[in-house]
Amino acid sequence: MVKKPIPRKEIEIRVNREELRRLLHMVYIGTWVMTAHARNDDPRAAPYEELEQRLYAVAARHGFAGETGNPADDLLDYDEEFKQYFPTRDFDEGEARAFLDEYNDDTFWDELAYRLAERDAVQEAGGLERYAALPVTERMELTGDFEALYTGEFDENGLDNVRIVRPPSPPHTVH
Repeated sequence: MVKKPIPRKEIEIRVNREELRRLLHMVYIGTWVMTAHARNDDPRAAPYEELEQRLYAVAARHGFAGETGNPADDLLDYDEEFKQYFPTRDFDEGEARAFLDEYNDDTFWDELAYRLAERDAVQEAGGLERYAALPVTERMELTGDFEALYTGEFDENGLDNVRIVRPPSPPHTVH
């Protein structure tokens, strides 16, 4: 059975005011994750940023770019020079930022523990080739043991015990 192509039309989504506010937060978070650490304009992000601006324009028409004095409503400012909407300071530092900060904090500790664990597992296995040759379950167990060690350490002490160990410098000679 051959499916008929879906005609390309605008799709209407009905949301109430509170749902629109939440959607603004979700789009803000998603765009931030895609673009916050980009070194250059990433062309992959452009369609998402365009969609974000379309949603911001809809939100502005529904009172989210006003000056009501209510941070829950005053989420957006329009910049004439750039011809686009930007999050207000309250929006940028509010609910969405709290989610991003929690995500970043959790990701930092998870990634630090995992990357150090993987480094140690490779070293314990005798190098990357030997580590890669291990069955998946053994690699996971070896890495998991180190990861549990680091996770426990970080939970208990944060970064207090983390140090960079440098090889000893060669003795200085006088000529």
